[in-house]
Amino acid sequence: MSLQWSESLATGFGKIDEQHKELINRYNDLLKACKEGRGRREIGEVLEFLGSYVVHHFSEEEQLMTKFAYPGIDQHVQQHKLLVEEVQKLQKDMSENGPSVSVLININTTLLNWLVAHIKDIDMQLGAFLQQHGKA
Repeated sequence: MSLQWSESLATGFGKIDEQHKELINRYNDLLKACKEGRGRREIGEVLEFLGSYVVHHFSEEEQLMTKFAYPGIDQHVQQHKLLVEEVQKLQKDMSENGPSVSVLININTTLLNWLVAHIKDIDMQLGAFLQQHGKA
């Protein structure tokens, strides 16, 4: 199931939204590779991207939350840590078992669930806070 960017995913904070679009694009690229039979070859690249990009993205979000004294920072940071841990588990699985179908399925499931749930719930709350306080 591919994801399409829509305004329903927009937090109202341009930099965050652009980074979310990139995550969605990478997710869709992986799905396309799977449909074309290239999924196993793409796993390493996707995991490498996720390992660095989410840390960068989360760091920027956390700096904003700190700068503007976001009251939901603890819950938000905890969600970030959970995804980082999930990516690390996937990287370990890939390292130990190679580019298996189970790793590919876990990447797809993890990304889909996280992107939808995190953006639509946790990040939308941050976006609303930033807009409410004239920061977006």
